[in-house]
Amino acid sequence: MADRKILSILNRGINVWNNWRIKNWHIISPDLSGVELRDFYFSQADLSGVNFSQADLSGSNFSGSDLRGSNLSKANLSKSILSDSRVDKANFSEANLTEADLSRVRAIATKFYGTVFTGASIEDWHINSETIFHDLMCDYVYLNSQDEAIILSGKCNSLLDDFFASLARSNQQYSICKSINLPNSYSEFDSSKDRVLATQAVVDLLEAQFEALLFALNPPPGVIPSSSAPKLLRAVALLEWAKANNRCSLDHVLEIVELIQKKPIKSNE
Repeated sequence: MADRKILSILNRGINVWNNWRIKNWHIISPDLSGVELRDFYFSQADLSGVNFSQADLSGSNFSGSDLRGSNLSKANLSKSILSDSRVDKANFSEANLTEADLSRVRAIATKFYGTVFTGASIEDWHINSETIFHDLMCDYVYLNSQDEAIILSGKCNSLLDDFFASLARSNQQYSICKSINLPNSYSEFDSSKDRVLATQAVVDLLEAQFEALLFALNPPPGVIPSSSAPKLLRAVALLEWAKANNRCSLDHVLEIVELIQKKPIKSNE
């Protein structure tokens, strides 16, 4: 439970709170667990190390705040503003980030276990290979305020984890101009299991093998995101185009994938 004395200091305003943190530097993890601070103004606050576990912080403004090392596990952060904040090494396990603004957030080595990202904006956020994504829940997400949502409908957690992890593996900015459905976009495929298996089979291809698959199916220019985009997005776009245009069946795509995997791609050099 939250420490009432600490909560009373926070309620006196951010300037008072920040001064208290400086004077009481030895209190590393102030306990604000389980508090209800909906629509609270935390902007520019020093919240490093604070225990916000199971707190209701929905609609609150954390812009420019310092949340490094904080515990936000099972916290409700839906519709909150976290833009330009620092959440390095924070714990967002099972936190609700539905429709949260995470633009330009620095999340190095941050933990996202079972986190809900549906409707979140992650434009220009900073993550790295130490940022952990596991068992995520996300129906759609915004990579850029100028683009439509990237739709990731379904419960294929391993592919969602791969999508977010792929962002950590690249510093490229992606401009996705169309919605992509995962895994339910291929409505004519026999089952969700088939759709997931087909998507994973394409994602698992080496880059040269993926390019060979593109050559074989020959989608028109502009349909498939560029090679700088996450392979998951490119794979879903390819399969979605194939079915929408009745160019080939699922079995045919898998046959080509199997053929490519059995016969190594050789360079002309």
